[in-house]
Amino acid sequence: MPLAQGGDQDLVGVGAGQVVDVWRDLLGSPPRGASSDFFASGGDSLLAFRFVSALRERHGIALDLKGFMEDSRFGSLVERCAPHG
Repeated sequence: MPLAQGGDQDLVGVGAGQVVDVWRDLLGSPPRGASSDFFASGGDSLLAFRFVSALRERHGIALDLKGFMEDSRFGSLVERCAPHG
């Protein structure tokens, strides 16, 4: 699950690789680190919808679109994809 050169390497675990895959597919490059913001990186509301859909269809990970819109930083997305229990 490589991040862009110089990115945070501590974001590993369940969901991180899947989030990177979808991020890269939709935006053309991986996030630079935990604080990378989807919208500041070139995303828009249609791509956000596609992101949530792709994550669910490809990897079975349900991510709330409303929560995505409120905080679209890579690290936050990974945290919300991690199983809680």
